[in-house]
Amino acid sequence: MKITIGIDPGASLTKVIAEVEGVKESYLVTMTPQISKVSRATLENYRSGKGQLGSPRPEDEAYVEWENNIYLVGSFARDFSGDAGLGELKYERAIYKTSAVVGVIIDKVNSSSANSTKRNVNNITLELIVLLPWTEYEDRDTLKDELTKILADYSFRGQPLKVKLTNFLCRPEGSGLAMVRVKQKGMDWFRDRTLAVLMFGHRNVTALQFSGGRMVSGESPELGFMKLESKALERTSGQKPFELSGAIFQADYVNTNRDKGSPPIKLENNPVIQGLARSKKPELRAGEVLKIANAITSSRAEYWAELEQWLDRCLPNRLDEVIICGGAGIYLKPELNKYFGVRERSTLPGVAQPFDRPKVPICWGADLTSVVETAFESLTKKRHQEEALAFRLIDIFGLFEHFRSKAAV
Repeated sequence: MKITIGIDPGASLTKVIAEVEGVKESYLVTMTPQISKVSRATLENYRSGKGQLGSPRPEDEAYVEWENNIYLVGSFARDFSGDAGLGELKYERAIYKTSAVVGVIIDKVNSSSANSTKRNVNNITLELIVLLPWTEYEDRDTLKDELTKILADYSFRGQPLKVKLTNFLCRPEGSGLAMVRVKQKGMDWFRDRTLAVLMFGHRNVTALQFSGGRMVSGESPELGFMKLESKALERTSGQKPFELSGAIFQADYVNTNRDKGSPPIKLENNPVIQGLARSKKPELRAGEVLKIANAITSSRAEYWAELEQWLDRCLPNRLDEVIICGGAGIYLKPELNKYFGVRERSTLPGVAQPFDRPKVPICWGADLTSVVETAFESLTKKRHQEEALAFRLIDIFGLFEHFRSKAAV
């Protein structure tokens, strides 16, 4: 059985696209980013108790075992105090995420009613496409070597697996979007322009600059959305990072998609933000909601100020186009539109002023999003629209499609 998997092991969400030879449908899988190492006794206690209840999808009860070490991955890990590992290298956590994802896809194939015969789990070949931050791109060979070793003999949810990694493509975050743009506009267009790809993730922001068809620079500092999240958490009480981030994005979606002609919805009046309040007393609850709203507003302003300084430093004075992706990019769309359109005079010393930097066209990828939604119809559901999931998938989708087109030649 040959499996082709594209994985973006994001700090807020692991995003996966997969195809299996001989299976008509493509697979779209998302998993929360948590990982937790547990003892065998802990796992057995779960399996003999709550584990006997219900019938979760494999991605919601994912765990891998290798050399007597057991790792829970995704929402299952969150139930056992797993964390997103924001202070750890992304490629190291990608090892466990990828091995779990391979198991998830195999499980889905063998449990599908459309497949009458089960596949041989001891004869699996894997083609793997991975996105990593620019700052970890040099670790791609280490990632490949570690995955080759682990996948050769491990188990997923107690099922022994032997997977041979036969093809491996790793590129910096943002590369997939650039490849989609080249496919849209053509190679001559790409070679004649100076472009920037900006990826706004949860932990990192990435800027890739292309000129003359070559990537000439890259930068990926830890200035992702978690910076805003951390600021807001410091100014509120009892909030949890995962829930707070989700509410911020949902509230922004509700406001952005309000009825035409309706006035903007103040954060404190947004039901999503109101739902974050923990106080039971009505008179205290209103004050808590206002405090949360003010914390988000002030944190957003400070976060954008940091990003603006970074953009001033890392981008060239002249750009023919900027391509933007990542969930935080959608959230910051008003600020980014203003930055690349009507610019206010910068107060930073030595920074080019507005008259030195003309308006830069932005490719927001609305048409790219529709391509992803066409490939995966489930992305049109309201829940996924609120998460801007199709937009967040563009990068790995573009790299996955690029790999497929090369493999078909």
